[in-house]
Amino acid sequence: MLADVAVATWQLWRSQQQQEPPPLAAEGLKLVIDLITVVTVVVFVILRLPVQIASASETDRILGELSSIPWASTTKPLEAKKDVFFKSIDDLLARIATQEHLD
Repeated sequence: MLADVAVATWQLWRSQQQQEPPPLAAEGLKLVIDLITVVTVVVFVILRLPVQIASASETDRILGELSSIPWASTTKPLEAKKDVFFKSIDDLLARIATQEHLD
């Protein structure tokens, strides 16, 4: 798509240099639509990238909590271990649901 925009822009500039009649309005409209599409995609990626990075660190934190549960410990009560486990699972499911709505 970027190549198409570049070629259309080059042809438009070249036609102006050669004193050719101006291009049809449809060609100009196509060029504007292509430019808007390219800009929209770039802006979307720029806006979503920090959200995805934050999501990865949040997921890493949740999985870290899950892996740090001391299941073999006899000093920590089983209820406390289960509470941490289910809270972490709820957080992870909420994170997955949020990502599904954003995508």
